[in-house]
Amino acid sequence: MQVAELLRTQSRPIPGPKPDVTSRPALIAAVAAHLHSEDMAEPFALDLGCGTGKLHRYLRAHMRGLHGLDRSPTAIEIARSSNPNCSYSCYVEPIIPLRTGQFDVTLSIKSLCQIALPERKAMLREMARVTRPDGWVGIVLSNPLHPLNWPRLQARGQGHPTLPALWHLLSQSRLSPKIWVPLHGRRQSRFRTEPGLLAQMASDVLVWAKPLRVSATDRTVRAQALQN
Repeated sequence: MQVAELLRTQSRPIPGPKPDVTSRPALIAAVAAHLHSEDMAEPFALDLGCGTGKLHRYLRAHMRGLHGLDRSPTAIEIARSSNPNCSYSCYVEPIIPLRTGQFDVTLSIKSLCQIALPERKAMLREMARVTRPDGWVGIVLSNPLHPLNWPRLQARGQGHPTLPALWHLLSQSRLSPKIWVPLHGRRQSRFRTEPGLLAQMASDVLVWAKPLRVSATDRTVRAQALQN
């Protein structure tokens, strides 16, 4: 089946800008396009596993506020000095030491694969918890099935989920996956279907999910973890 036919039969494009972008600009444009399509003007956002905040000077232009979390104190200090208009703090995964429903948008940009497999579901639950019920959780991953990613991902070891695997994991973690966006090429398309063969053509993918209601059990587990 031709790519054009797959686009017609497996997806429903969502209206919004389709910028001429690739790589890092592609991600920034994809986030901006999503905020535009969902009428989210100047949201308050969290970037989980932000590292030194290299993307924040670009993301911040589309947001009312941006808070970065990382487990490395050194990375946080660099991020603070580089982005004085953002806020930062350290954390110990999988617990996010922030209030329930504090953010309109929560992002994880290629950081989920750095979290140990047994803790990923708990981490995703925490991302759902700190995001408003009408907000969005966005996760960027490198597709391990794409040949361009093989050398880099093999050097970093195992644990990189495929897009279908991530879609399934989100569904088990109080998140409802809704949209996936291939981050490559000169045009961006956004799809509201479960990823199939078409998703394997993208080197990097952005997945948007809606948080489900936070349970009393999640709140109790988090409170006990913060006390220990």
